[in-house]
Amino acid sequence: EVTAVGDHNALAQAIIQILSNKKQYQRDSKLIGATFSPQQTAEAYVQLFQKLQRGRLVGKTAEPAAYNQLRAMRDSYK
Repeated sequence: EVTAVGDHNALAQAIIQILSNKKQYQRDSKLIGATFSPQQTAEAYVQLFQKLQRGRLVGKTAEPAAYNQLRAMRDSYK
């Protein structure tokens, strides 16, 4: 579930939704293990580095817009 930053009511509703329907949100552990295995992660990094070396990923990747909101929230607590 995704909620807007700072929307406490929506977050509470999302938590209730997840806890009320646990089976809907559970995934097969083998699928999760294969998706995030060290082998798969290493292969993804190797492919990324190869693309970078070949110049296929030139330029700066744009940050998600939410990063600015997160920084603003962090800075407001200082």
